[in-house]
Amino acid sequence: MELNDYFQSYQDYFWEWTTDEDVPDSSGYHENNLISIPGIGAVVYRAYLIEILKEFQLMGLPFLTPLLLALYATNEGYLDLKSIKTGIRKHPLASHEYVKHVISPAFQFLETLKSLPAHYKRSKNRVLLLQTIFSGAPAAVSAKQSEYIIKTYLKSPQKLVDAARQTELPVSVFSKHLNILATLNDKFSSARLIIEAMKGFKDMPEPEDEVVQEETTVETGKDFIRELIEEPRTFQVGSLIKRIWSGLKIPMRHLSPGEQPIGGISDMTNKGELHRMLLSEFAHEDEIFVSRIANNESLYIQREIPPEENIFQRIILIDTSLKNWGTPKVLAFASAIAVIKHPKAHSECTVFALGQNNIPVSLDNVDQVIDGLNQVSPCAGSLSGTR
Repeated sequence: MELNDYFQSYQDYFWEWTTDEDVPDSSGYHENNLISIPGIGAVVYRAYLIEILKEFQLMGLPFLTPLLLALYATNEGYLDLKSIKTGIRKHPLASHEYVKHVISPAFQFLETLKSLPAHYKRSKNRVLLLQTIFSGAPAAVSAKQSEYIIKTYLKSPQKLVDAARQTELPVSVFSKHLNILATLNDKFSSARLIIEAMKGFKDMPEPEDEVVQEETTVETGKDFIRELIEEPRTFQVGSLIKRIWSGLKIPMRHLSPGEQPIGGISDMTNKGELHRMLLSEFAHEDEIFVSRIANNESLYIQREIPPEENIFQRIILIDTSLKNWGTPKVLAFASAIAVIKHPKAHSECTVFALGQNNIPVSLDNVDQVIDGLNQVSPCAGSLSGTR
């Protein structure tokens, strides 16, 4: 199987390749960087999809369409599986005898995935979840072919332009995609069975290692950024953070001023009290001695004032007025999170969304970032970006 065969899109199918012009791709090929469902929304960005597929190389890549449906069902936030199911039922091939009987069990399995606790659908647990369920389904290609497809994409991502050109959907492909999910529904008829299978999956860490036991736990660092990238509604923000980090310079903080090295030349000054004067100054003749004092040329011992603690609170203001809607707002939130979550940034930060009212904003987890991005004000403000 070639690269385009695996990523091929079809006419009148429920998903398609699209381009999000506001999100540059690290591969340098910015077209067709998003898979979306017409009339419903984004499924997954290409960059994240490739990272998921890399995890399947050793076991063989799963068929793309069932994987996309599983990814959509494990996205956080509002999911409209009912509309996708209705759209598939309206497809001209849906009445075929090999298709119509597997639509309901296929979507029943997707509902089971949707019902899983949130922490099983995040970060590494999500990868483990996908590997677990698709290990019981036939692979689209062998492990050797999988490595070839991934390498081909990494070398020439622009070849996807051919896969984005939609071709006619064969009934055999349509049937096979839905049959895989229907078969998985027979094997994993409940969320409990999926969780037990995840815990017993070979050569993988126990899912509890990644499970967040308390929803109030603040998520920081690389895992938090990865979760932002995995969530379609915050992907644009998350993908910019590391790029912003590369241009940030965080000053070093001196938390122990009393321990700063003092001595040598730093102990000398041309001003001070008489009892701190260097002994060598008294060896001068009286006239020279008085002259040096009068001209501030005499030398004294005086310990320098140590640097003060520069512990301070950083306040970040984000404009949510009409002037800052769209891409500037995404950049503003990405910059704010980059400053707050930078590995060298330990100062307390407070973020305010400025519009008609000044609203404090928390950016400690994905849901809070989504709520912040949803803050809008109809006024025409004067701020621009993050300050």
